[in-house]
Amino acid sequence: MLNELFVCKLVGKRAKIYYEKAANKGHARAMVFLGTLYYNGSGAEKNFDLAKYWYKKGCSLNEKKGCEYYEILNK
Repeated sequence: MLNELFVCKLVGKRAKIYYEKAANKGHARAMVFLGTLYYNGSGAEKNFDLAKYWYKKGCSLNEKKGCEYYEILNK
């Protein structure tokens, strides 16, 4: 998660725009990055429901980190 945290803080709101575009086109890693933006509130308002949503979508496309983070948020 550290890598995602660094990326999110580095580019913030601009990252959200590009991650949303990629995630909506089915890019699993972008879904996880977008979930992390929502989880941390970096570039997007903190929203655990949206973080879980994007982690779950990434997981459904076999993105390992998405599955890990989704599981953590469901404990």
